[in-house]
Amino acid sequence: MDATVNRALVRADDLLRISLAAVWLLEGLLPKIIFLGPAEIEAFTRTAPFLPMPAETLVPMLGAFEILLGLLLFLGILALPVLWTMLGLLACFSAILVVQTPAVLLDPYGGVIKNLALLGATGALIALRRGAQAPLLRLVHRIRWDVLNEFGADAIYQQHAHAARQVGLGQALQDFAETEREHASAGLDALGRLGSRGPRLGGVVALISTAIGWMTARLGDRWMLRCDLLLERFAIRSYGRSAEQFAAWEEEVLASEFRLMAAAEEEHARRLGDLIQGFQRASGLD
Repeated sequence: MDATVNRALVRADDLLRISLAAVWLLEGLLPKIIFLGPAEIEAFTRTAPFLPMPAETLVPMLGAFEILLGLLLFLGILALPVLWTMLGLLACFSAILVVQTPAVLLDPYGGVIKNLALLGATGALIALRRGAQAPLLRLVHRIRWDVLNEFGADAIYQQHAHAARQVGLGQALQDFAETEREHASAGLDALGRLGSRGPRLGGVVALISTAIGWMTARLGDRWMLRCDLLLERFAIRSYGRSAEQFAAWEEEVLASEFRLMAAAEEEHARRLGDLIQGFQRASGLD
C-alpha cells in the first residue's frame, strides 16, 4: 500500500462526500422547510405542474427527504445507493426545469448551472466508489466506524461497570473497557497506515454513549449486558471483514492484528453470553 496515494484518494472522497452532503442538507433545510415562501412554492409548481398534492405540503416533504439523503451521505451509510438517488433526482429536476423554463439556460447563476456542477461532483464520487480504489474506501469507512464503536463501547462499559450489582461484574466490565480503548488505538493506527485520519465524531459518540450507558444501567445487570453483547457482535463481524481485506492485499501484519481483535471481541461476547444465561437460570429458579 502506498500511503501517499491512499491519502489523496481518501481526502478526495471525503471532500466530495462532505461537500455534497452539505449542499443537500442546506438545500433541504433552508428553502424548503425553515424559509419556505411563496417564491419557492411558485417555482416548484411552475416546473412540476403534475404534482400529486399541494406544493405547500410536498415541498417540505421533499426537503425532509433531501436532508435524509445528506445525512446518510455525510455518515457514509448506503453511500452508493444514496449517490445514485441524488444523481437521478438532479437529472430529473434539471430536465424538468429546462423543458418548463428554457430561459434558465441563459442564466449563468441559474439552477441548471448549479445542477450541472452537482451532477459532475456526484458522478465523480460514484466513480471513486465503484473503481479500483473502492475496497480501500470501504475499508477506511469500516475502520472509522470500528473506532467510533470502540469509543462508544468504552463509554458504555464504564457506565455499566459503575452501576454493576453482581459481585465481580464491575471489574470485568472495566477490563472490557480497557480492551476497547486498546482496540480504538489499534484502529487509529491502521487508519494512519492507510493514509486516513481518524473519525471526527469521537467526542460526540462518547457523549451519546455515556448517556446510553447510564440509561441502560438503570434497567439492571441483565439488560445492560445485552446492550454490551450487541456492541461486541458488531465488532466481531467488522473486524473479521477488515482482516479478510488486509489478507487479500497481503498485509499479513494488519490482518493478524484484526484477527486478534476479532478473537478478543468473541471472548467478550462469550463471557457476556454466559453471564446473561446465568441471570436467566437464576430468574427461572426464582
